[in-house]
Amino acid sequence: MTTTTRAFRSASLVLWGSLLTYALGVPGTAPAPTGASRGGAARVEMRDVMRWLDLDRNGRIEAFEAAAAIRIEESYYDEDGPEGFSQSEILDLFEERREYAREMARDLIAEYDFDGDGTLSRAEASFELLASFWELDRNRDGALTEAEIRHFDHDSVRSYVMGEEAAIWLGIDPDGDGEAPLAEIDPEEYDVAALDLDGDGTLVRDEVARYYARDARGATFEIAGRYAVMNGSITGATLGRLMRILVEEPQVDRILMEEVPGTMDDVACQEAALLVHRHQFHTELAPGGEAASGGTDFFLAGWRRKLGEGARLGVHSWAEYDALGEREGGDLPRDAPEHESYLEFFRAIGIDPEFYFFTLEAADAYGMHYLTAEELIRFGVETGDGDVDDGGAQALGDEEAGDQ
Repeated sequence: MTTTTRAFRSASLVLWGSLLTYALGVPGTAPAPTGASRGGAARVEMRDVMRWLDLDRNGRIEAFEAAAAIRIEESYYDEDGPEGFSQSEILDLFEERREYAREMARDLIAEYDFDGDGTLSRAEASFELLASFWELDRNRDGALTEAEIRHFDHDSVRSYVMGEEAAIWLGIDPDGDGEAPLAEIDPEEYDVAALDLDGDGTLVRDEVARYYARDARGATFEIAGRYAVMNGSITGATLGRLMRILVEEPQVDRILMEEVPGTMDDVACQEAALLVHRHQFHTELAPGGEAASGGTDFFLAGWRRKLGEGARLGVHSWAEYDALGEREGGDLPRDAPEHESYLEFFRAIGIDPEFYFFTLEAADAYGMHYLTAEELIRFGVETGDGDVDDGGAQALGDEEAGDQ
């Protein structure tokens, strides 16, 4: 283990020890709070700590994962750049998260409480809540109160799977017969061919759920010499996995993307992509490979970029969801403040911000537009300085590859 790696892990353990002290309310080396935080919080619950730092939701917190969680949080809260968190800022952070949970609970009840009794029954609960209904219903009375809904983990795998499955299925199975032939689905409106896991040309609901459950595990990286071969969607855990490669695999300078269909978290995706750009990793899309949505943003962050033969890059509009509905980036005027973080990202990686507005108009959030040869040239997508046709292809067959 390198000195850098030991220091990295030691710093994370110090952070973990401090948070553990707060959570359990026991004496420790961390100083006790000297005053009330902005939100008046005096204690951090272990559940809150795990939701913050356990990005892959596997019940364990690893050093690089914790570092990634902190960096992602910094991008939300620190406008002047990464400076870490003081004790009072950590307490404020968790109070803000609790207030957000309260607001979401109130919004969900306002939207779905059809009988007006102030609670949500199973028949009234949203698709995301249904996945965790009995876990949340602590008194087993068959109804969720605002206090119970506050404990709902909106970033959990179950929440993601149920939400994505419901949104897609309602659109592709309008007659409700439980089957959706691909031949009857407009790919420009719903790009769902990859969800046909058994390849029979017809989607059933279980296939959609299994696809998104697999998708939620996040992108993996296999090390093959100077290459990190990437497959899967970008999640909060992706940044930590890239940090591990940066520290423990210093020979890696190229990311060979095979299938990267998108992201579950735009902020986490941008932070992972910015790390790629700042450390001058090259990105290559393997022959016949595909990257879409956040996967395309990640590819564009490469210091140099190359597309293999038959590779495709997909783009579409982003969408925001909350208890009261959804809206898409393409529905907003060009000067709307919601665009700014995306524009800053593309400026930071050297891509014309006009590309961002192009993606919003190319396809809605449920569709996908694949860049044409003319569009690839127009936006300078490919720099041409890569090894997809030789080194990259060789990396795909390297039997000594290791998982990250």
